[in-house]
Amino acid sequence: MKKVTSIKVDLVDASEITGYLDNEPTSEEDGFFNETITYTAKFDNGYSADIKLCGVSSYEEGGCNTPWTEMVLFNEKGSELCCTDATDDFFGEWELEYGGDTYCVNVYIANITIEASYQSEERAQMDGYSFAFHSDDLEMDVWSKVAGKKYTFATIEGYC
Repeated sequence: MKKVTSIKVDLVDASEITGYLDNEPTSEEDGFFNETITYTAKFDNGYSADIKLCGVSSYEEGGCNTPWTEMVLFNEKGSELCCTDATDDFFGEWELEYGGDTYCVNVYIANITIEASYQSEERAQMDGYSFAFHSDDLEMDVWSKVAGKKYTFATIEGYC
C-alpha cells in the first residue's frame, strides 16, 4: 500500500537549502559543515520520515564539500527502519519501501502570489511573509510579519 504525505518549505528556508546544495564551498568559512537541516513528515500509521540536508564533517581541500540529502523512515516508536542512498536533491518526491508498503513524501516550496503594481515594482505575499520585487535593482526584500526580520536575496531563481 502506498502512504503519501507532504512537507511545505517556506521560501526563505528553500533559498538557504538550495544555496547550500548549489554552491561548492571554497573554504571552511563558506560551507555547511557538521550541521543538519531536518524536516519531518508524519504518516497515518504513526510512522514518520525525516528529509535531511547533511553537511560534511569538515572541509577537505580538493574533495567534495557540498552537503548531501537523504530520507530516513522511522516507526511509531521512533526507531530507524531504513533510509535512501545519499543524493543532492532536497525538493520533489521521496520514496522508501518497507514491510510491503511504499512511503512517499513530497517536499515542495510554499506558493506565493505576485500582484503587479506599476511597471517597476511587484508585491507578493506568502505564509506570513511579504515581498517587494524591484526590477531596477533586481533585489527582493522579505519581511517576516511575525519576527520582524528582513532577508535580502540578489536572485531567486526558479521559485517565483
